[in-house]
Formats: sequence, C-alpha cells, structure tokens
Amino acid sequence: MSMNNKIHIFIILILFSISYKSFSQHNIHIPSKKAQKEFELAKNYYSKENLSKALATIDNCITIDSLFVQAYILKANILTDLQNFCEALVIFEKAAEIENVNYVGNLFDQYRFSVECGDYQKAMNKLLLMKQDTDKKRFPDNYIDSLIKTTDIVIDIMNNPLFIEKKKIESPVNSDINEYVTAISSDEKKLFFTRSYIDTTYFDDEPIIRIVDEIAYIAERQSIENSDIWDTVYKFENFYPQFGDGLAVTISPDGNTIFFVGCGWNDSYGSCDIYCSRKIGNEWTNPINLGSGVNSKYWDSQPYMSSDGFTLYFVSNRPGGYGKSDIWYSVMNEDGIFGEAKNLGKRVNTSGYEQTPFIHFDARTLYFSSDGHPGLGGTDLFKIDLKNPDDKAVNLGYPINDKNDQQCFLVTPDGRTAYVSSVNENGNFDIFYYTIPKHIRPNPVIYMEEYVFDPIAGEQTKIEFYPLEQGKDIIVRNIVFEHDSYKLENVSYNELNRIVSMMNKNPDINFEIRGHTDNTGIETYNLTLSENRAKVVYEYLISKGINPSRLSYNGYGSKYPISDNNTEEGRALNRRTELRNLGM
Repeated sequence: MSMNNKIHIFIILILFSISYKSFSQHNIHIPSKKAQKEFELAKNYYSKENLSKALATIDNCITIDSLFVQAYILKANILTDLQNFCEALVIFEKAAEIENVNYVGNLFDQYRFSVECGDYQKAMNKLLLMKQDTDKKRFPDNYIDSLIKTTDIVIDIMNNPLFIEKKKIESPVNSDINEYVTAISSDEKKLFFTRSYIDTTYFDDEPIIRIVDEIAYIAERQSIENSDIWDTVYKFENFYPQFGDGLAVTISPDGNTIFFVGCGWNDSYGSCDIYCSRKIGNEWTNPINLGSGVNSKYWDSQPYMSSDGFTLYFVSNRPGGYGKSDIWYSVMNEDGIFGEAKNLGKRVNTSGYEQTPFIHFDARTLYFSSDGHPGLGGTDLFKIDLKNPDDKAVNLGYPINDKNDQQCFLVTPDGRTAYVSSVNENGNFDIFYYTIPKHIRPNPVIYMEEYVFDPIAGEQTKIEFYPLEQGKDIIVRNIVFEHDSYKLENVSYNELNRIVSMMNKNPDINFEIRGHTDNTGIETYNLTLSENRAKVVYEYLISKGINPSRLSYNGYGSKYPISDNNTEEGRALNRRTELRNLGM
C-alpha cells in the first residue's frame, strides 16, 4: 500500500495554499545580524529535515530577537511538520500580532492552522473576517463561501458526536511504527496488514528516521469472540514465498485468490501494478499481472475484491479521473480476464485523494478515505451505497474521524465491528477496532461454506453470502445427514456452530429451519424425513443456548425444488437445509 506521508488538509486548501512569507511590509523590522545568522542556520537544518535542531535553533533566534516575524513563520512551518498544529497556530497568530495586520492572506493562513488544530469555530471566525475583505481578486466570495459551507458541516459533525469505544489492538499486531490494515477474511480469523520499514540516517549526530518501505503481514486467531486477541503474526512471504516485495495484500471472500501490488516488477505496465495468485490444491500460483484492463503506466494500487467474486475495486492516479487519485473498478469475466477499468464517478471521487476502498461483504456498501469531501482535516472516512444512485458519500462522523488522518476502514460480515488505521498519540498509524453505530452500518450478511471439487484446483471452499433480510432463505450446504437418515454427519457441526455465533451476535433475528428432500420415494416419507432433519438442527441450536422462542422448524419434503430432480446433481441440490429469516 502506498501511503502519502505528508499531512493532508482539505484538498481545496492544498490547491489554494499560500506562502507563509505573504506578510504586510508595513513597519519592516530589521533583525540583528546575530538573529539573522541563527535564522539561516535553522533554515539549513530544516531543509535537511533535521527538525529537532531546526526547532532548537529557531527558538534561540526568537530569544535573540522577539520581533523577528520570519523566525516565527519558520517555527510555524517546523511545528506543522511535527504535527504540532495547535502550537503552530499560536506562533502564527503571534507573528500576525507583531505585524499588527489581519489582511486576507494572513487570515487564510490562520484559518488553515485552525482547521489542522481542530478548532473549527475559530476557523469559521477567520473565514467570516475574510468575507469582509474588499480585495476579491485573491479569494473570491464564492471560494470563501464554499469554505464556510464546508466548515459549517464540520461544526455540525462535531456537535453531534457518535458514542463509540475505540480500542487499539495490542502487540503483536501494533508496534511503535505504522500499521495499515488491508483486509479481513470472511471467517474473521485472518487480518491482513502492512507495517512500515524504517531507515535511520544521521546528520550532525542526530538520527533522521525515514519510512522507506512497507512489509505485508498476516495476523491469525482461533476465536473471534474478542477482537483484541490475535494469536500469531507472521510475514506474508512466509505464507506465500512467491510474494517477494509485494504489498497491499487482500484476499478474495472464498480465500482462494490473493491480490497484491508489485512495484517496478519486470512485467509491470507502470510504477505499481496489481497482481493475483490463485490457490491450486494446497499451492499458490506464481504472481499473475491482472493485465491492461486493470493496470496502466501510472500508479495502480490498493485492490479489494467484492464478495460477488468478479468486481475488483482499486486506486489509480491515471488520467481520466477527477482528482489526484481516484477509485476505479474492473469486472472479471467467466474466463478470469478483467475488463476495462471504469471510474466510480463524482459521487465518490473529488479533485483530491480518494483511497483505501473497502467494499463490504454485502457487495454494495463502499467505505473509503478522502480529503476532498467535507471532513475534519486530513483524510476522513466515508460510506456510500453504490447500488442506490441517489445515495451520496456520508462522513462517518466524530470521533471515527478527527483532525488526524484516518485510513483503511474494514467491516466484519455482520456489519457490527470495524477495523481502522488511525493516528495514535505518538503520531503513528495503529490498527483500532470498535462497534459501529447502526446508522452507518452496512447490510449484515451471513456466509455459508460449501466444499466443491474443481478438476484443476482440486477441492476448494465455495462461499455464498446471504443478506440478513426478513423473508430471505439461507441455504446451508454444509449441514449434512447420513443417507436416508436424520443423523448429522460430523462435518455439519462447524456450520451449526457458525449459526450459533451469528445468532448470538444478532439477537433480534429469528429463523424458521426448513428441511427439504428430493422427489425420490413416497412423499409422506419425505415430509417426515425433512421435518426430523429440521428438528435435529433446531434441537442442536437450542442445546447451544439459543432461545427456543427465536426458532421454529418445518419439513417440506420435495415440495420446493430449486433444481431438476431428473439428475443426481439436481437431486443433490434439492436435498438441503434452509434458514428463513423471520425478522424480529
């Protein structure tokens, strides 16, 4: 995953940013030679990114000459790079106070610092003062009005906070450097993420730390009951040796295909391309470039495959988009070839950076990060229903978003738990999790596994996702009975326990257990057999603590076939157990 390590502010601010040297030239103060010498030394340290020495030196300069305005401006720059926005705002206002002017350029800078500090009311006040300025050439009224509108939205978000308990995943997942979560498996037992690799150099005996690369990892756990506990963490290349120096790993919902990014590889179309590897038996194929339908001669990254198994979402800075990086998608055909990429359009993409797409398991709710939609500063998280043409991108609200950058928002299949990469108290990205408020949840789904045999890939897991909607039937293929019997095969218990877990997580959902047979034999016998099979499932769920009032069962014999009863394949499909969602 390629992350922009610079501090992002609203894209409209980036486009219209102005020099900190735009102060009034009234009453020019001439600094002393000693102060000027310290100032030049501080600038030299700053140009070499030695921020600690630059800050100490410019403080010494200000001590020598407390009226040296440009020294205050340089200090504000240094503090901004250190993400000390509130202190930077104070320093900037001090500089404006020394100049004793508040013309529009100064006010704009103060507005910008107020946003980065998270003081949105102060930011609004600066904009209202800018509105009174008579010189409209630099900042026309319609531009200031757009900033006022955005800031008003942000103030409303801050005045209506969400009640969430944000928790940080502890070691071994998080460390003292950056972690970015990239995917979660359907069973919630694998978490994919990248960790920054840092390089340390020295300047005048002072360490300068740079992030030079990211390494892909997998975290695994045995139980999904506690989102904080992950048993093991290992490099992805240990799992997939062919991976090499790839990054931004995601996995298809059925677990049979992995997608990742390779930069500068021999068969790349551009700087970074998207690759995949497919599972054949117990082995993974060598990396396969997804081709010109997806990849371009530009930067293509951050892939995420929809639960439909065909639609891949990704990020690119190629021409033909709306901004600096856009979210695109490509649909794979039955032969496994990806078609020409299409832009998601201006409902999602802006003139800024849209990144880290996550399409939920419901195959319609997209979560993404953006610095172009109205937000609280840096990159915020948004959601949109792609299948509703009237839906608009919605800011996820505070404190999911705050004045810092937010990235990589993932949601479990049931729509209740989110994993997100957010800035921690030390200014680094860590992975957090929390329960999502209902109004920004996706449509909950449940998945059912079926083991199928492919002549090339061998035995594979096929996963079907079902929306938890009233009246919908969920086919549970892995509930298997002995021939002509209502005794459960051992393979059934994993699926039954998954249903128990799902019902415990969704206490407002009730099911009718529906047994079905094929049309072989006498129908009265089939009705009795199907009812007994449904009853066995009913009794098992109750034995695991599910309240009987939430369940009912019925046998329907061969009354409702879903396939042809003239073939063995069709009859096998008709012999099934279903769960009908009865709602609350």
